[in-house]
Amino acid sequence: MRIWKLFILPVVAIFGMVGCDSESSSSPIFKGNVNGIIVIPKLKKDDNNSVSFSCSGLPIPGGYEPLGDANVSFIDNNGTVIADKSVASDSCGRFYVNMDTKDFAMVRVSKAGYHTMLSDINGFESPDKSWGIISTADSNNSFAVRINAEGNSLSYNPQSDLLKYTVVDTRTGRAVLGVPQSQVTLYKDADEVNITKYHFNDLDADLILTLDASGSMESEYIDSNGTSIGTGFDLTYHAAKSFIDELSGNSEVGFTIFDNSVNFLNGSFVSGLGLKDKNGNSVSFPYTADGFERDKKKSKFMVDIYHPHSQVYEANSSLVAEYPYETNGTYAWGGATAYMDAAYTSSKTLGSRNSERKITVLMTDGMDNSSSHTLNEVISNAIKSSVTFYTISMGDYRDDNLFKLAASTGGVYIQANGDNIGEKFRDVLSEIQYFYEIGTNFEENTTAYYRVDVLLDGETVSGLIDLNTTSPAPIPPDEGSEGARLYTKCMPCHGAKAEKSAYGVTEIINTWSSVMIKDALMAYKDGSRDVYGSGNLMSEQIKTYSEGQIDAVSNYISTLDDNSTDQE
Repeated sequence: MRIWKLFILPVVAIFGMVGCDSESSSSPIFKGNVNGIIVIPKLKKDDNNSVSFSCSGLPIPGGYEPLGDANVSFIDNNGTVIADKSVASDSCGRFYVNMDTKDFAMVRVSKAGYHTMLSDINGFESPDKSWGIISTADSNNSFAVRINAEGNSLSYNPQSDLLKYTVVDTRTGRAVLGVPQSQVTLYKDADEVNITKYHFNDLDADLILTLDASGSMESEYIDSNGTSIGTGFDLTYHAAKSFIDELSGNSEVGFTIFDNSVNFLNGSFVSGLGLKDKNGNSVSFPYTADGFERDKKKSKFMVDIYHPHSQVYEANSSLVAEYPYETNGTYAWGGATAYMDAAYTSSKTLGSRNSERKITVLMTDGMDNSSSHTLNEVISNAIKSSVTFYTISMGDYRDDNLFKLAASTGGVYIQANGDNIGEKFRDVLSEIQYFYEIGTNFEENTTAYYRVDVLLDGETVSGLIDLNTTSPAPIPPDEGSEGARLYTKCMPCHGAKAEKSAYGVTEIINTWSSVMIKDALMAYKDGSRDVYGSGNLMSEQIKTYSEGQIDAVSNYISTLDDNSTDQE
């Protein structure tokens, strides 16, 4: 079973020519029959220790950077680490070794300050000139199974009979790559069940960004300090460009831009803009006739066309366009909001494509007020065309139509407060780009819960699903506090606000005091508590938490309901 392999194609050679270990990195280097790349998530731009890098020709996944000087060891079929086979990764995260792999099962990656991670060795065998990829993360980071739009941490596809989930580190929200099946356990209620299928997937899809260009996008957003952080256009502009930069695989990207009218940006639309160079000479921009593009710079130029105050429209704008072209034409949008019509256009456009995966990311800042197509029409067409919608609403409101559109097509609905639109785009990217699928003999018409446990460097994270749930999308916690961050591990069973009875049997813990919660957690940690048979599960969940972290999460949970009590 292959975990993940990336083939070397020209599209991935997007980095500069800074050498790796003084070797030219303009082409891939294969020095053994086992070849891999170790990566870590890029930190957010506001982190002072963010690392820049350039390793041209290597398939570094978008949103990640290589980890050099990591120890790579190999574990045989008996579970023994073979010391004389150990190697170190170079500055581009690469490692190489010649070995007879039939007696080996696992690759182990370790480095001081980072989590020790495992992956299957057959994901790194390279007779086809491809790279195996494994990721790790800062050892201070925790992990979680991402919560999806239906209020569960897993989504179920009855057509494929598979559960889908994403494993992320909680600091960056980036996916954990290369987790082997041996580290995953599947349960039906409290009973372990056989895993019949297991896959790790990376994005190879046709994808449309469906972006709101209505007049309200000119509104400014204010951060918690009362400072303007830009208009809705500004925030979406930067988020969309970052999203394109970080796309991996062979995805082709298109754009649907809408106000009360809808335009899919293809070669004909771009030609009609009358683009000129800085000297006023007409230019012919070579954008694809069908509107789907692999070239990231050309795709980002479509984002320049989307923003009404980029240099495409205003020569002195601070938003420098990808190409030095501008138009004397008027901006095509700026009216009301017809996102259902835009969603229908994106779905119909993708429906004519032959790709295996078809995805639309739809972003809007307001309720629909101008569409002729109904929600049911859009959902029906999307399902018929096998199109998945990931929807983002900017503002402090929940849009039930966007939620239903995402949930009905297998995607995710996310609320963004404006200032975190970039972070929400990154969340969507991890969700759609890297995910695991797992199968067993599922029973759909059952009251049973299914749970997947993933073991990562001694920490077990869990995802839970009720196949018959109709629960609403959870409101994410305040990610600024340590307690909220630690609680993300508890959300799958206890709910976003600790309002759920886990497995339908436990008490609702947001009514407990912080002291009561801490006492219970400490008892679970030392193994002296086993309520409802959950002792082993709870012990695994919190065994890596210090007493200070248990204090933090206990205090956080106790704030989630105003009617907390000291009585069990």
